[in-house]
Amino acid sequence: MYVRPGKRLARFGSLLAAVTLGWVVTACTPDAVGVTGGAGGAGGAGGAGGALGEPSRTLELVAHDEIKHTVDLESGAYGLVYGADGVTVFNKNSQLDYGAVNPDSFTVGIQGNETGAILDLGAIALSDLHYDDANRFDLPAANAIFESAQAVALVKEGHTYVAIVHRAVGDVLVKLHATDLVLGQKVKITWVRYQ
Repeated sequence: MYVRPGKRLARFGSLLAAVTLGWVVTACTPDAVGVTGGAGGAGGAGGAGGALGEPSRTLELVAHDEIKHTVDLESGAYGLVYGADGVTVFNKNSQLDYGAVNPDSFTVGIQGNETGAILDLGAIALSDLHYDDANRFDLPAANAIFESAQAVALVKEGHTYVAIVHRAVGDVLVKLHATDLVLGQKVKITWVRYQ
């Protein structure tokens, strides 16, 4: 849960806690707050998604916004939600963060028992990276994601990334592209989920 200074704490069930920009930052598993995934909402791209690998989703992440700095890569919604009181912020399913955990960076594996990795593939088009039936990318550098433990990547305009979130219920694998970057403030991401 994320709570601004002066706001009251609701449920506390974290494995990761840090003080960032004067906020108490606690990453909880979705079941710790009684919420599981969901479709759309909170400005998300909507829908629970069709076939893996299609379609792409787009969402703007805002570094210093208490809701809009994380994303649920499965549902397309923001990873944080307001509680019934309209004040307390709960983690719904935060799988990727922009700027709150590590400044000017994407961070994965930020909640509960999850770990993850993210790799910057440089200035290539999202459509130029393909994932095949053999569970491999056609760009050899992208396949390093399966062995990597690098959970943080500096965000760069026009760059494509591969990210994996390791969970007990199965991994989430995505390719994503960063556009409309205002460093330290916001970035638009477009992503495709493969697992």
